[in-house]
Amino acid sequence: MSTASAVSRRVLVVDDHDAWRRAVLSWLRTYSAWEIVGEAADGVEAIEKAEALAPDLILLDVMLPRLNGIEAARHILARDTPPKVLFMSTHGSWEVAEAALRTGGHGYLVKGDAGRELLRAMEIVAEGGRFVSPRLAGRSVEQRQDRHADHASRCHEAVIEPDERSLVERYALFAEDALKGGDAFVLVVDPVRVEGVEELLRSRGVDVDGERGRGRYVLLNLADALAACVVEDSPDPARVWADGTTVILRAASRLKADTRRVWLCGECSPALLRNGKADAAIRLEQLWDELCLTYNLRVLCGYAAPDVSHGDAFERICAIHSAVHTA
Repeated sequence: MSTASAVSRRVLVVDDHDAWRRAVLSWLRTYSAWEIVGEAADGVEAIEKAEALAPDLILLDVMLPRLNGIEAARHILARDTPPKVLFMSTHGSWEVAEAALRTGGHGYLVKGDAGRELLRAMEIVAEGGRFVSPRLAGRSVEQRQDRHADHASRCHEAVIEPDERSLVERYALFAEDALKGGDAFVLVVDPVRVEGVEELLRSRGVDVDGERGRGRYVLLNLADALAACVVEDSPDPARVWADGTTVILRAASRLKADTRRVWLCGECSPALLRNGKADAAIRLEQLWDELCLTYNLRVLCGYAAPDVSHGDAFERICAIHSAVHTA
């Protein structure tokens, strides 16, 4: 990704560690695409300078004196036209990252990854994308080479099944592959299908109750998930990002492997489409595609054959996915 830009982006650097802040500032001065508009050493000063200097991007430390970075971000991002916020922290904690990202921040970078990831993270966030440090997102640094590679490697699939039994069978196979492979699995489907999926899993030797207790199998209520992220018949990007991040990070935190993957079976967009909300269904698929670029996910969206009758809307939905499977 090129760092060249016709107009420099304005950046504010906030960190209470003087040596670290100076190092970042010195490094940024070597890139003409970034204009340093200021620096701050605590959360209160960060809020004041964000208001006075109108940066495009704030590099914001989490652990700050007077007011921590998470609280400062809440104030900064409550403005009508807020800057983008990229958190930087020594903490590689799932809980800290989740709390920071739920403020509406666009990224979270562990400082230990900054040498190879800072410029990339800044560019992605400044362009409106999302970034999470590889060790938290479940990707190795090598898997995060560039945005084009991310698009090519993402696993956001759709399946079209002719009947109820086939759809339940497909979900169970997907879940079995995830759990037996040592990954985490999240199920967000119509409640009438949950029992069938779990019965098939038990018949194939999967300890459903045990996996749920260990946090590797997560069952979410479809109606609650839709109510949380859809506002006035349209998905709210901030809510989708915040709630999706919470589910993903909590599931991934239960895994032991360095490169963690969360598998998710979902019917939120199919439910919207069935209810005549085609634009909302398309937008929600787009937002989940962005999550697939940020985290190491494998997402399967289950559609029934009648959904194909929605014509152009369904074609647009299929085009968003990395693959579409039919019976």
